[in-house]
Amino acid sequence: HKGDSSIYLKDRGILRHMIQSGEIGEARALLQTKYHQLYEYAVPIRAYLDVLEFIEIIKEGELA
Repeated sequence: HKGDSSIYLKDRGILRHMIQSGEIGEARALLQTKYHQLYEYAVPIRAYLDVLEFIEIIKEGELA
């Protein structure tokens, strides 16, 4: 479906913006909500988000 692909592209853009802005939790929530099966079964995606979240924690100085 052509409409589905444009929605998917929009979501990719939103996810990219969230990740580049350091909004890792929000990106994770979007993936869990809209792409639940992908999030559940794609371990590398979850691991990547975990690493980015850890980096954000370090950047904010919350790791003491």
